[in-house]
Amino acid sequence: MNFAYKCKFCGKPGIVTGDGEGLALIKPEIWLPKICCDRCGDYMVQKRKLTEAFTRICRSLESCRATVGIEKRATMETVCKSRIVDLTKRFAALACNYYRLTNVWDQEFSDMMFENPGKFPTILSTYLSGLAREARRAA
Repeated sequence: MNFAYKCKFCGKPGIVTGDGEGLALIKPEIWLPKICCDRCGDYMVQKRKLTEAFTRICRSLESCRATVGIEKRATMETVCKSRIVDLTKRFAALACNYYRLTNVWDQEFSDMMFENPGKFPTILSTYLSGLAREARRAA
């Protein structure tokens, strides 16, 4: 049995194919509005993993700045800085690929994250909003 759906993120139509009896038992009217296409699902999973990595590194950076001595802090900040640069590059590549834009990464993106680790959710959200706006403009 086939059920037509629209991706909850991009609105692209799709079809779920499966055992009619099994799918009917789990009430399609409830789960069909929650389905997303493979492309959006893969993007959301990878975005969540990167966001969790940002959470860990930014919390480490904040606790390092609050508790560690000056000698050890410089070393830890260098490690955190390189990790933040790597994560921001991966995040930019993922988001630009999703929005079908050329890779837009700038050193300022990682610098803002490094200077204000407590504000990383806002920084990521602002970055994604800018990419979405650019993608709409390009379409």
